[in-house]
Amino acid sequence: MVIKVKSLVYYDRIKYNNSLLRPKMVSWEITNKCNLFCKHCLNNSGDSCHYQFEDELQDIEQIELAKQIAELRPEQFCLCGGETLLNKNIYEIINIVSSAGVMVNMVTNGTLITDSVAKKLKESGISHVQVSVDGLGCQHDIFRNTKGAFDKSIRGIRFLKENKIKVMVSCCPNKLNFASFLTYIDYLQNQMGVDCFRLMPLLPIGRAETECKDLFLNSYEYFNLVQKIIMLKKNAPNLNIEWGDPLEHLNLILLSKRKYPIVMSISSVGELTITPYIPIVLGTVRGDDLLSIWLDGYNKIWTNKDILNIIRKVKNIYDLSQFGDTISIEELSWRNISNS
Repeated sequence: MVIKVKSLVYYDRIKYNNSLLRPKMVSWEITNKCNLFCKHCLNNSGDSCHYQFEDELQDIEQIELAKQIAELRPEQFCLCGGETLLNKNIYEIINIVSSAGVMVNMVTNGTLITDSVAKKLKESGISHVQVSVDGLGCQHDIFRNTKGAFDKSIRGIRFLKENKIKVMVSCCPNKLNFASFLTYIDYLQNQMGVDCFRLMPLLPIGRAETECKDLFLNSYEYFNLVQKIIMLKKNAPNLNIEWGDPLEHLNLILLSKRKYPIVMSISSVGELTITPYIPIVLGTVRGDDLLSIWLDGYNKIWTNKDILNIIRKVKNIYDLSQFGDTISIEELSWRNISNS
């Protein structure tokens, strides 16, 4: 079932103040194909039951979109997926956007990174690469549903480091890796030379709804994890550990501390979304220009009362599971403006 949200009439009657000329970041799920089948994947990537992969943006559309992102010139551009390296156009896309002076990064499971791949990424102008490593050895392999995934990801990190590419390692703390968290950090820091980590909570959406029911940390374990992070930061001030709170941007919107969306999100099929955690779809980039879309409505989307009412339904991460279907905006605000 698709929930239709009323037309954004608010945008039809206001006079625009386009003081925010561009988003701080554009995030593009460049493909939902994946070579792994991870337990916690919020996108259900790699699953043909959820995706018609032939519906993803075609080669010519991808190159044109990359040129539009370069013209938009956000501060950062993030390529994610799915497994980003399964997209054959990735090097050309990175080159197009980075040549415009935009910082380009990508998210990957790391298993497909060879020395040749790392060299191509460096030559294309990549700024840094985020590699997902969710525990040591079999902890990671079980979580990723793939034997040998840990060794391949570690090998990928080595190739990135050898080619002077900055690496951030991401991790979802869970019942499999929680007890050895300090050993995990020590190994990646001292054996692999990684000094930047991004921790994300395990979310009860996507594949995790069925495959991760017994892997969520309880309140005591989360408290203990926080204490470990505090200790690490105190004893190793050069170690950068970041906690990716999926609800922070939603709470800031409701507190009226963020009236502008800082991220413009694009799916593999070209849908425009405003948060990766609630399936609100504004329309498609097909047939439209990103800069026009941004200036003609997307840059004020967080002030729309219908969207704010949807966000108010989320009090904690477990509330995210209530949004099982696409919530689509019936009429696009920038089209209303352009036709007026």
